[in-house]
Amino acid sequence: MVKKIERRIRRNLMIIIVALLIGAMAFNANGFGITSDYWEGQPLNIAPGESREISLGLQNMVGDEDVDLKAFITNGSEIASLIDNPVYNVPAKSESVKLRLKIIIPGDAAVGSKYTILVQLNQIGVGEREGQEMVQLSTGVGTKIPVVVNAIAGSEQLAEEEKPLAEEVQEKGWSTSSIVVTLAIIVLLILVGYAVLKKSKKSKK
Repeated sequence: MVKKIERRIRRNLMIIIVALLIGAMAFNANGFGITSDYWEGQPLNIAPGESREISLGLQNMVGDEDVDLKAFITNGSEIASLIDNPVYNVPAKSESVKLRLKIIIPGDAAVGSKYTILVQLNQIGVGEREGQEMVQLSTGVGTKIPVVVNAIAGSEQLAEEEKPLAEEVQEKGWSTSSIVVTLAIIVLLILVGYAVLKKSKKSKK
């Protein structure tokens, strides 16, 4: 009976370890990300009839290869648009590439009304540069920008919204490297725990 339980524990541990390793490799393969100064609880406040230009940060901190990303606005296109070409080249180990958005609030927008802008980034192949059909290589990453229509003038609100770089929120790929490290630590702890458990059982015998 004891041996059956031990075999079951070993089998479950192996399943967990394999799942974690697959997850770690998946995160490592998708090493790009996007940062934003706006998130739930820290929305972009903007007045009716006001237009604003904001920037998101593109990062490629995992791996040694440059990536080409294409940006899409999947929600909120009635108030937001991309300022630049939607295709961005993000060099390896880079975290300074800017994606600029133009946001225009209708003049008749009610104070207190809310919008949500969703920006999606997909990795692409070289076909776009050659005038061929684009090939999507990954599911991509995205970020949500909550927008609240506020009666405060834009110049006054901008001062309130300025935040140090350390407070930027990183979506998915932004925290890719830390996720991989965390998964690796979890796997190590599981292996160490199993070794200690096995050793303690032997000593009792």
